[in-house]
Amino acid sequence: MDILSKEGTRILGLLCRLAKSAGVYPQCYTLKGVEKEKDPFQGGGFADVYKGTHKGRTICLKVFRIYQQSNRTRVLSGCVREMLMWAHLSHVNILPFYGIFCLDEGARRLCLVSPWMKEGNLGEYLEHHPHTSRTLLVQDVIEGLLYLHQMSIAHGDLKTNNVLVSDDGRALLADFGLSTLAMTTAGVTSTAAAGRTTAFTAPELIDDVDGDKPPTKESDVWSFGCLCLEVFTGNPPFYRCRRDVHVMRALQMGEKPNQPRVGDDVCSILEDWVWDMMAECWETDPRERSTLMQIRHVLVANTSQFDQRPKATVKDMDRLAFLEDMGAQSRTEVDYQLVEQLIRDVGTDPYEFEWTTYVFRSFIADKPDHSAMFSRRYT
Repeated sequence: MDILSKEGTRILGLLCRLAKSAGVYPQCYTLKGVEKEKDPFQGGGFADVYKGTHKGRTICLKVFRIYQQSNRTRVLSGCVREMLMWAHLSHVNILPFYGIFCLDEGARRLCLVSPWMKEGNLGEYLEHHPHTSRTLLVQDVIEGLLYLHQMSIAHGDLKTNNVLVSDDGRALLADFGLSTLAMTTAGVTSTAAAGRTTAFTAPELIDDVDGDKPPTKESDVWSFGCLCLEVFTGNPPFYRCRRDVHVMRALQMGEKPNQPRVGDDVCSILEDWVWDMMAECWETDPRERSTLMQIRHVLVANTSQFDQRPKATVKDMDRLAFLEDMGAQSRTEVDYQLVEQLIRDVGTDPYEFEWTTYVFRSFIADKPDHSAMFSRRYT
């Protein structure tokens, strides 16, 4: 299915609505035979990261901290769209989705499975490779972000920690949309609790203590400017502020990140064009900020270094193997009555209902790999 096509977008949108309404995810995404290490590699506010293996392949498991069935149901309802969207994304600058793994038979603790990136995140990579081209890496980020925005997905927490680097030195966006999950699991009392990093958060979202304001393309642009500041200088925005509350106060007063001067403790001094590009990301009025296409043009126009990295390709042999595993689990008889009832439940109008029923019958009949999406296991 081409999800960038009009029909593909409609089908994927309805898949998300159906899954959210039913409070479940497609069973074909569930992986078996996963082994994880005993201790987490890294911990976060709402999930722990483990290193693991699956059929001899090294994988990454993001384990959500969900211990009660009521929380699990709420989390699934809140983040199933992000899971489904990620599963259908395919881009050289997007971290691939491998599947979902349940740590116990009751499926009380869920893991999202993706490739293990031994180079680490963007900040770690630059520490170990200080002479690499920073411009090429932020170009990677722009390409991945453009793709997400084409899919009507705002990242929501763009920062160097959420950009991983592949073995061939390309930046891959990760953890997009998971700020929704953080709000669902923790309850929201601050910007940080909402799954956002305060120093990288656009000012229009900084007062969102209830988590009611979703991230936007424009707020992603602000965060991209902040990411660039850290990539080119080694320091995040407002790094001299010791506490998040001080950063929040600065943003509420209309302050913006300061331009480093000669003598500042930074890894490099910004060229004027880089600072100008970032400053246009930090316009207080979101409508006045640069677009991603404008930023891409600036980067391309000012990049003189030849890209010597291997040619980018979305063909990931490990991911293809995982997709084959999913397909092997998907030979399931479809309960079309259940499909039609779910379509009615999500509130489609009569015309949409007829179109949707026809498309699903023909789509699933022609491509049995998708049948598990609507099997009786959904009930």
